[in-house]
Amino acid sequence: MRTERELKIHEMSGYHYKPTPTIMLKGQWLSAFGFEAGSRVKVCCEKDCLTIKPLTEEKPQSHADSGAGMGKLIRR
Repeated sequence: MRTERELKIHEMSGYHYKPTPTIMLKGQWLSAFGFEAGSRVKVCCEKDCLTIKPLTEEKPQSHADSGAGMGKLIRR
């Protein structure tokens, strides 16, 4: 499978109908590289370079695992 693609930057209407550069990524090749529909990504921007990485979703810590309520016992 190809690991490089050449794409065209399109122009779409943005805020207040201002022309806005747009990059469209689509195709089954995205799934093959671990980018599934509905998942989230992080885009890192540097001069002349964009890096797109999948965001790993960490499970929220449950109340029992958080240590909450593990303080001193208060008696009245």
